[in-house]
Amino acid sequence: MGAAWALDREHEVVVYEADARLGGHAHTVDLDDDDKPFLRDLKEIAFGRQAHHPTIRIPEFVVHSRRIDKYVTVKMAVAREIETFVVPFTPPVRPKKKTGDTSYALDTRVMLLSFLPTPDNIPILADIYDGTLNSPHLMIEYITVGEFENPAALDEVKRHQTALNPKLGMCLIVIDPGGKAKPEKIAESIDTIAASFDPSTLEPIFTRLT
Repeated sequence: MGAAWALDREHEVVVYEADARLGGHAHTVDLDDDDKPFLRDLKEIAFGRQAHHPTIRIPEFVVHSRRIDKYVTVKMAVAREIETFVVPFTPPVRPKKKTGDTSYALDTRVMLLSFLPTPDNIPILADIYDGTLNSPHLMIEYITVGEFENPAALDEVKRHQTALNPKLGMCLIVIDPGGKAKPEKIAESIDTIAASFDPSTLEPIFTRLT
């Protein structure tokens, strides 16, 4: 669907779908009147465009992975907001639900993945008002090779990992236009991967799932 959306700008695209709706095994996530996550039909692919709530952080969509036979919830969080998922104080009131989202602007993002046997219990990743955190299974962050050589940028990555404490650890993907050697590991719980078109370079991610 992502390719169809991109090609539709300059070409006439026809998408064939076995079901009565587009998206196949993919659904978007919304909040009901009791602020509980539930699945809705996927109408568009747009990271960050969840049913935004001022103090509740939920996945944006859910897909079924045939390779691991699990449902994967996906949240593309703004990197600079990761450390605000848990705050040391309780807001004075719980704000009411709002529609829309604040994340149209381009920004650095961190991918938060959770793996479920069924799509029945979609996690609330963080409730800032209640001060609760449901750590994702896996966190994936992207940085450039220039940032990788910057100690301050690496410290920020480590803070993200500490803040959310992903159950299966973290993968840091280094975008290196120069194609240098594999970057060195920066922490025991963080796999460092050089971005590549070779699918085998992503094996450390799947290794953490088995």
